[in-house]
Amino acid sequence: MALALLGQVAFDLKTRPAVDRQNKLFSRNGQSFLFKAMRLEGIALPLDFNAKLALLKRLEKLRAAHTTGLVLSSSQADAMVDLAACAGLPALVEIDLPQDVFTSAAMAAALTSAARLVSLLQGRPGLFGYVVNCQFSSQTFRTQGLRRVRRSLTAFLETIHRGDSGALAAVRRRADTMALSIPGEDFIYAGATALKPAELRDYLAALRDIAGQRPVVLEFTEPSPEQDQAVAAAFANGAAGVVAPRLPAPTCVEWLGVRALRPEGAMPFRRFGTNFPSVSFWSSKP
Repeated sequence: MALALLGQVAFDLKTRPAVDRQNKLFSRNGQSFLFKAMRLEGIALPLDFNAKLALLKRLEKLRAAHTTGLVLSSSQADAMVDLAACAGLPALVEIDLPQDVFTSAAMAAALTSAARLVSLLQGRPGLFGYVVNCQFSSQTFRTQGLRRVRRSLTAFLETIHRGDSGALAAVRRRADTMALSIPGEDFIYAGATALKPAELRDYLAALRDIAGQRPVVLEFTEPSPEQDQAVAAAFANGAAGVVAPRLPAPTCVEWLGVRALRPEGAMPFRRFGTNFPSVSFWSSKP
């Protein structure tokens, strides 16, 4: 039996750690956890043996800096989801939904592609679930109608659940689709740019109203100097998960002003330990 022991967590690579929702939180193997995730950029595929070792070291550093999950693209998923399991980082896989999906041929092709991916990843130990990347604009709603948009998104969620009943699934919301009610979503996933504290609080309150008893995951799509405060505010206001980019690195100028150095950006969750915020604190939020 292949075991990867990282830190104090042992993962049986033949068995998927059970990731589920527990009311408004996520749980893994029965233990509540906060999903603190990053996307992985700049990785060339396919991965040879040395590249896999380098990536595993990178993932171990992420976990040591209090990252607890990943968001992978469809093209990354097959190559990286098992490495994510070795590092103890459950991964959400994002499935892009094309805007021109409303013809019969396009819909059939997109559903077939999604079903193929779900079949490929079904039961893999590092898999958390899926996010359908809905890129529909307000123009799409005007031309296609709300009912047709909802039916299309529901078909994708049903395809995922039919192919892997153990995987969680949601639709990635944007401003034009935030209030869209979609049957079959296991959690609510939404993107946000830099928001002022009051705006972030109101945004999360609206998402919690949509979610009901389901968890809410918020992705900050762009780095900002106030990102630490935004991440803390998101968890304090009821998010069960946050996806964030690396923090922007400040420019360092030598005293003579001869040259500027730009060090590597900081890990987004380095200040947020395993127990920040505590589950008991979070559970007290309405």
